[in-house]
Amino acid sequence: MLQKFGLAIALFLVGQSLELANFIPQQPGGPVPQQPESALLAIRIAIGPLPTLVLIGGLILAYFYPITREVHSQIRQQLAARRQAARQ
Repeated sequence: MLQKFGLAIALFLVGQSLELANFIPQQPGGPVPQQPESALLAIRIAIGPLPTLVLIGGLILAYFYPITREVHSQIRQQLAARRQAARQ
């Protein structure tokens, strides 16, 4: 659910930035409009540097996530104990 919520917010923000950049939508069945340079720049940022920065941020957060082999082993033991208790 959090992933869908985050995706919805991201798509909303990209849509708003394209609107602010004067993006011209194509009319159904019509010709492809010539986009202004501001819209092209917004598209370039949205598909290049912005995802890169988000990925780097995610990698930094994953690096500092406190999971070690010991913590992983402890979690697995707790899950096995829960499964065993649920069977009885």
